[in-house]
Amino acid sequence: MDLPHHFLARALDNRRANYRLLYACAQLDPLAFTERRAGAFPSLRAMLNRLLAVERHYLDAMERACQGRAPNERWRGFFDPAEPCGTCTELAAALADCDARLITLCRHLDASQLRLPVTVPRERGPRAERLDRLLVQLFRHQDEQRGRVHAMLAGRAVPRPPPDEPFCDGGAAWREGAAKAPGSGADEAPSASGDGPGQDLQRAH
Repeated sequence: MDLPHHFLARALDNRRANYRLLYACAQLDPLAFTERRAGAFPSLRAMLNRLLAVERHYLDAMERACQGRAPNERWRGFFDPAEPCGTCTELAAALADCDARLITLCRHLDASQLRLPVTVPRERGPRAERLDRLLVQLFRHQDEQRGRVHAMLAGRAVPRPPPDEPFCDGGAAWREGAAKAPGSGADEAPSASGDGPGQDLQRAH
């Protein structure tokens, strides 16, 4: 698997993981979804909104770099308000749109673009980052945030998706079965090709 192909596989896996986690959260009582706990992002809703904000911020910067457009001067709108999505349904729709854009970006990458400089607006001033390293940073952040959400679901009366769903070739049979299971997103969130996330990821491998 070459590096552009790897990033496509990660983007597809990111969509599936987001969908399955939101599916679990959607089964919670609304009060449990907004219940406050200690921490920088003290509720499931706050944590998932942060996951959305970071993906939107990095993806917007990468799309602009690939299209030769200027950095977004209104980038703070990705973080303010802190919780633009008040319900799981709103979050699922917003993340599905964002995930689809990320997949499109990765699907059209070639090796020459991986070193493309991406200007990322930040409070201390814009920072130039290589596109490949920014993708790594984004996927690492999303994995970490989903792990925190997964931990917050512990003890809840909802089934949690595995935090480390099989990604290697040996997990192909599991992925195919998971794509047909409730909460996989296979039926509810088809890819542009008409297949669900599980089948699309299988092709990426």
